[in-house]
Amino acid sequence: MPSFNLGLEVTRQQFTETLWLFREKLLNGFHFNVGQGADNHWPIKSWGASFEL
Repeated sequence: MPSFNLGLEVTRQQFTETLWLFREKLLNGFHFNVGQGADNHWPIKSWGASFEL
């Protein structure tokens, strides 16, 4: 079965804020852009999240 693993480098502040949004059920979406791949690896060019307050 295929699997998908995503690794991101984030600051502690970004992680803390995102975790809080997720816990409060305010995180609406998560998106990322994938770059040109090689050897079954595709770099993440950018990423972000949407939320409501």
